[in-house]
Amino acid sequence: MDELYRGRLSLQEIWRLGCADEPLSDGDREHFVGLARSRFFTFRLGMEHAWSGNDAGKRASLIAGFVTELASGPGLERAWRDSEFFRDPGAEDVEEALTERRDGAGDHAQVH
Repeated sequence: MDELYRGRLSLQEIWRLGCADEPLSDGDREHFVGLARSRFFTFRLGMEHAWSGNDAGKRASLIAGFVTELASGPGLERAWRDSEFFRDPGAEDVEEALTERRDGAGDHAQVH
């Protein structure tokens, strides 16, 4: 990356480039990982709420939306796999849905 632009990216641009798995400066990569962790934490909280309410529909919707994000963002998926959130309860469901999506079985998943 050109030195002139190092550290001058907006958070939106860092997010876009990071999700696309494009090169980022070390500082921008740290920002991306922080943003990704925030997204993963939000997913975790949503899943915990859905589990506590025994709401299978909400869990399925959260997983479908999250899988859509991961499938469309190779850098986000890489950050997910490198994080401790990847070992959360429910991560196996995310992995299963990602596999189905890649195999074409999850193309019609609905997000509510």
